[in-house]
Amino acid sequence: MQKDQLNKVWWLWVPVLIMAAQLFCEFSLPDALLGAMHTEGGSHEIGEFFVLLAALVVAVWTFFSSALKGRSWLRAWVALASLCCFYVAGEEMSWGQHILHWSTPEYWQHINDQQETNLHNTSSWLDQKPRLLLEIGVLFGGIV
Repeated sequence: MQKDQLNKVWWLWVPVLIMAAQLFCEFSLPDALLGAMHTEGGSHEIGEFFVLLAALVVAVWTFFSSALKGRSWLRAWVALASLCCFYVAGEEMSWGQHILHWSTPEYWQHINDQQETNLHNTSSWLDQKPRLLLEIGVLFGGIV
Protein backbone atom coordinates (compact mmCIF):
# COMPACT_ATOMS: atom_id res chain seq x y z
CA MET A 1 0.00 0.00 0.00
CA GLN A 2 1.36 3.39 -0.98
CA LYS A 3 1.64 6.30 1.44
CA ASP A 4 -1.25 8.27 -0.10
CA GLN A 5 -3.50 5.20 0.02
CA LEU A 6 -2.78 4.74 3.71
CA ASN A 7 -3.73 8.35 4.37
CA LYS A 8 -7.03 7.81 2.52
CA VAL A 9 -7.79 4.91 4.83
CA TRP A 10 -7.50 7.19 7.86
CA TRP A 11 -9.21 10.33 6.61
CA LEU A 12 -11.94 8.69 4.53
CA TRP A 13 -12.64 5.04 5.26
CA VAL A 14 -12.21 4.93 9.04
CA PRO A 15 -14.73 7.78 9.57
CA VAL A 16 -17.14 6.24 7.04
CA LEU A 17 -16.94 2.85 8.81
CA ILE A 18 -17.45 4.45 12.22
CA MET A 19 -20.49 6.33 10.90
CA ALA A 20 -21.88 3.14 9.35
CA ALA A 21 -21.37 1.26 12.63
CA GLN A 22 -23.15 4.06 14.51
CA LEU A 23 -26.09 3.98 12.10
CA PHE A 24 -26.25 0.19 12.40
CA CYS A 25 -26.35 0.47 16.20
CA GLU A 26 -28.99 3.20 16.20
CA PHE A 27 -31.36 1.31 13.91
CA SER A 28 -30.83 -2.30 14.98
CA LEU A 29 -30.08 -2.45 18.71
CA PRO A 30 -32.79 -2.55 21.39
CA ASP A 31 -33.51 0.71 23.21
CA ALA A 32 -32.19 -0.64 26.53
CA LEU A 33 -28.80 -1.46 25.04
CA LEU A 34 -28.65 1.85 23.18
CA GLY A 35 -29.47 3.67 26.41
CA ALA A 36 -26.63 1.90 28.21
CA MET A 37 -24.20 2.84 25.42
CA HIS A 38 -25.10 6.53 25.79
CA THR A 39 -24.76 6.76 29.59
CA GLU A 40 -21.88 8.19 31.62
CA GLY A 41 -19.11 5.62 31.32
CA GLY A 42 -20.86 3.93 28.41
CA SER A 43 -19.12 2.79 25.26
CA HIS A 44 -19.84 6.02 23.36
CA GLU A 45 -18.28 8.21 26.03
CA ILE A 46 -15.25 5.96 26.37
CA GLY A 47 -14.90 5.81 22.59
CA GLU A 48 -15.07 9.59 22.38
CA PHE A 49 -12.33 9.85 24.99
CA PHE A 50 -10.01 7.55 23.02
CA VAL A 51 -10.71 9.35 19.74
CA LEU A 52 -9.86 12.66 21.45
CA LEU A 53 -6.75 11.15 22.99
CA ALA A 54 -5.60 9.96 19.55
CA ALA A 55 -6.39 13.40 18.11
CA LEU A 56 -4.35 15.01 20.89
CA VAL A 57 -1.35 12.80 20.08
CA VAL A 58 -1.62 13.63 16.37
CA ALA A 59 -2.03 17.36 17.07
CA VAL A 60 0.97 17.50 19.42
CA TRP A 61 3.08 15.47 17.00
CA THR A 62 2.05 17.80 14.17
CA PHE A 63 2.83 20.88 16.27
CA PHE A 64 6.42 19.71 16.78
CA SER A 65 6.91 18.38 13.24
CA SER A 66 9.05 20.16 10.71
CA ALA A 67 6.07 20.41 8.34
CA LEU A 68 4.90 23.55 10.17
CA LYS A 69 8.23 25.34 10.06
CA GLY A 70 7.72 28.95 8.95
CA ARG A 71 3.91 28.66 9.07
CA SER A 72 3.11 30.40 12.33
CA TRP A 73 -0.63 30.78 11.65
CA LEU A 74 -0.98 27.04 11.04
CA ARG A 75 1.21 26.27 14.06
CA ALA A 76 -1.11 28.44 16.21
CA TRP A 77 -4.14 26.60 14.79
CA VAL A 78 -2.62 23.21 15.64
CA ALA A 79 -1.73 24.46 19.14
CA LEU A 80 -5.36 25.51 19.63
CA ALA A 81 -6.53 22.11 18.36
CA SER A 82 -4.19 20.41 20.84
CA LEU A 83 -5.58 22.43 23.74
CA CYS A 84 -9.15 21.74 22.66
CA CYS A 85 -8.53 17.99 22.43
CA PHE A 86 -6.92 18.00 25.88
CA TYR A 87 -9.81 19.99 27.41
CA VAL A 88 -12.61 17.93 25.87
CA ALA A 89 -10.93 14.58 26.63
CA GLY A 90 -10.37 15.61 30.24
CA GLU A 91 -13.91 16.89 30.59
CA GLU A 92 -15.33 13.73 29.03
CA MET A 93 -13.77 11.61 31.77
CA SER A 94 -14.39 14.30 34.42
CA TRP A 95 -10.62 14.65 34.78
CA GLY A 96 -10.25 11.04 35.91
CA GLN A 97 -13.33 10.72 38.11
CA HIS A 98 -14.95 8.13 35.80
CA ILE A 99 -11.76 6.05 35.77
CA LEU A 100 -10.64 6.32 39.40
CA HIS A 101 -14.19 6.58 40.81
CA TRP A 102 -13.59 9.32 43.37
CA SER A 103 -16.55 11.10 44.89
CA THR A 104 -17.29 14.70 44.03
CA PRO A 105 -16.39 17.14 46.83
CA GLU A 106 -19.48 18.61 48.49
CA TYR A 107 -18.67 22.21 47.54
CA TRP A 108 -18.33 21.17 43.88
CA GLN A 109 -21.64 19.27 43.88
CA HIS A 110 -23.50 22.53 44.42
CA ILE A 111 -22.12 24.25 41.32
CA ASN A 112 -22.01 21.27 38.95
CA ASP A 113 -25.32 20.18 37.33
CA GLN A 114 -24.38 16.48 37.34
CA GLN A 115 -22.27 16.44 40.53
CA GLU A 116 -19.10 15.58 38.60
CA THR A 117 -15.62 17.08 38.76
CA ASN A 118 -15.71 18.79 35.41
CA LEU A 119 -16.15 22.35 34.25
CA HIS A 120 -18.62 21.98 31.39
CA ASN A 121 -21.56 21.31 33.71
CA THR A 122 -21.00 24.52 35.68
CA SER A 123 -21.95 27.15 33.08
CA SER A 124 -22.76 27.61 29.41
CA TRP A 125 -19.48 29.49 28.97
CA LEU A 126 -17.59 26.29 29.71
CA ASP A 127 -19.97 23.99 27.81
CA GLN A 128 -21.80 25.48 24.83
CA LYS A 129 -19.26 28.17 23.92
CA PRO A 130 -16.26 25.77 23.64
CA ARG A 131 -18.49 23.32 21.76
CA LEU A 132 -19.45 26.06 19.29
CA LEU A 133 -15.77 26.97 18.81
CA LEU A 134 -14.96 23.32 18.19
CA GLU A 135 -17.77 22.99 15.63
CA ILE A 136 -16.61 26.14 13.84
CA GLY A 137 -13.03 24.81 13.90
CA VAL A 138 -14.13 21.48 12.44
CA LEU A 139 -16.17 23.25 9.77
CA PHE A 140 -13.40 25.59 8.62
CA GLY A 141 -10.31 23.58 9.53
CA GLY A 142 -11.51 20.19 8.43
CA ILE A 143 -14.33 20.49 5.95
CA VAL A 144 -13.87 23.81 4.14
